[in-house]
Amino acid sequence: MGSLSTVLQPEVMAILGCAELLLSKNITRTRIHICYDRAAVAALAKTTTDLSLVWESMQVLEKLIGSNKATLVQLPIHQGRE
Repeated sequence: MGSLSTVLQPEVMAILGCAELLLSKNITRTRIHICYDRAAVAALAKTTTDLSLVWESMQVLEKLIGSNKATLVQLPIHQGRE
């Protein structure tokens, strides 16, 4: 992300890592709760992005959701701090 690196980058990387780990373990038909930061989900919720990390995360989450029921849960510690 270079000059665009913010708190968004580690949050999106954590979501990506979690989704990749679950996919690598062939987790299917499972209820999954992924905790997130509001800025990260705002970036992932967009229909387009110029940030490759966000795009990659969107693609991996789409694969994970295709065979599981995933819920994104905002961490209470982050609420009201952005």
